[in-house]
Amino acid sequence: LTFVVGESGIGKSTLLETLGMMNNTIQVNKEKSAYFHFFPTQDNNPANLIRYWDKRNSSLLNELRNSYFSFVFQNNNLMDSFTAIENVMLSSLIQGANKPAAVERASSVFEKLNISEFEQSPTKFLSGGQKQRVAFARAFAKDFVVLFGDEPTGNLDPGNAVNLFQQLQQEIHQQNSQKGAVIVSHDIDMTLKFADEIVVITPEIIATSNNESLRKGIINKQNVYTRGANKWINYEKVSYSNEKMKELLLQTMTKNKVDETK
Repeated sequence: LTFVVGESGIGKSTLLETLGMMNNTIQVNKEKSAYFHFFPTQDNNPANLIRYWDKRNSSLLNELRNSYFSFVFQNNNLMDSFTAIENVMLSSLIQGANKPAAVERASSVFEKLNISEFEQSPTKFLSGGQKQRVAFARAFAKDFVVLFGDEPTGNLDPGNAVNLFQQLQQEIHQQNSQKGAVIVSHDIDMTLKFADEIVVITPEIIATSNNESLRKGIINKQNVYTRGANKWINYEKVSYSNEKMKELLLQTMTKNKVDETK
């Protein structure tokens, strides 16, 4: 369970869209090939990005996303004319499940997430927080390899947010699970509580050929942290206590606000 954090506008959502193959934001040299090792393929070979982004092969890209990925974004994108459970059933139906299996899977997810009381409610009558929980359920119900979440609990109270992340964590950590999740979050407490890995995107200013300054987000070995026993360890083997890690994340999150007041 990987959490991606960083100041506002640094590129967290762009990274999520890139990894989820939602936007073609990867530059490649036409004389070479670019390969994607993020997911398994049927022949166990990495996927050729150029081939997948070829407009003539759009069906390949759709098949890839449908087979391996699940998404939940800040905008819930639910169908208001459907009931909550019908929205969640869509995930399984699109993947080829029959209606009884889709109903069973959706009902099971509603029960796990403690939202069974409004599974038959028309979505248009649900509150913002309830819609967010249904959107999470829709992503969770899908048979995914990687779930991508962009502030998936941003509209929820802490209790409901904890429950959703607990269920996701259990799904990923269960024995022989081949699943994972990449979550963009501004919630430091949730990040420290549920992350197995924290990726911090930091800003870098570079000069362009026109002598203008360009601000971009970067990820390096110093800023990727793995959970240890009561500590966090980056890829340079530097350890941080939970308290120090919280301080570091607070500095990362608030830097942009501080800069704007100068």
